Amino acid sequence: DVKDDLTKAKFINPPYEGTSGSETNTITLGSYVFYVYFGNDGTKNIMTICSNSTCTAFADDNIVSYAEALDTSIDGITDGTAGQVIGTTTAPSYSSATWVATFSTAPTASAWTSSTVSIVYYFDAKR
Repeated sequence: DVKDDLTKAKFINPPYEGTSGSETNTITLGSYVFYVYFGNDGTKNIMTICSNSTCTAFADDNIVSYAEALDTSIDGITDGTAGQVIGTTTAPSYSSATWVATFSTAPTASAWTSSTVSIVYYFDAKR
């Protein structure tokens, strides 16, 4: 249970928001709130970042800019189609209660657009 593991870890600066007992899997950047889930793509560990709790779509070009900035900072290029950071147009299976999101098979990578539904970060391996 990712939520249980993270909230009981007693981080000084936790990777989630809220107070004890009412934590949420969100992170706020400027005026934007992003939902962060951990899980796998069927074989590799991933962190999935969405602009809403159901990973249905990016809301606007500013959110696309955040995705591009993350992609550039980790992969050195902004394309969403290769490297450790990719864009997807397929929503993962997720649990808001446990902060877990999974794909049954590796998601198809796509370029950053307002049709992107999530950022997938392969934090321990390339795709």
